[in-house]
Amino acid sequence: MMNTARSATADAFARAPLPKRFCNLDRLLHAMKARGLDGIVATAPWNVFYLTAFNGIAHKSDEPRPYAVILSRHMPEHPVLILADYYLATFLKQPTWVEDLRPFRAVMMPLDLPAQRSDIDRFIPQDGAEASWIAYARAAYAFDMASAVPATAPSIFIAGTAARPGW
Repeated sequence: MMNTARSATADAFARAPLPKRFCNLDRLLHAMKARGLDGIVATAPWNVFYLTAFNGIAHKSDEPRPYAVILSRHMPEHPVLILADYYLATFLKQPTWVEDLRPFRAVMMPLDLPAQRSDIDRFIPQDGAEASWIAYARAAYAFDMASAVPATAPSIFIAGTAARPGW
């Protein structure tokens, strides 16, 4: 009897995914245009959450978060989310509208081992390996955060003409 009550309570409080996008993108783009901003780079946790529905939890409250979202006013439907590799599984439970995920090798990997392209596989659950965004995340995998920043960033954010390879 006790197990049944706990199960019913647990089901009542089960977490449902948020919408993929709940930011008011039109309002943001209008504000950016009014202020003469071509793009933004958001790193504050609440801004990243608002823009992407991604809630990356830090291990300590005073620890910097290893993620950023880059949004161009000229290509608003192509934001880029740069994040530590260990956050990838998050998107299997909480989808995001951002399709360009660029993971980088972070502190969860042993620092005494040389970086390998296959390191990313440790952070992709088997039941999520077929998700549509996984193939690009694998291809975009970088060995540090700076390398994960799009090489086309100047043209994306100034002229708005560059696109992700394969688009």
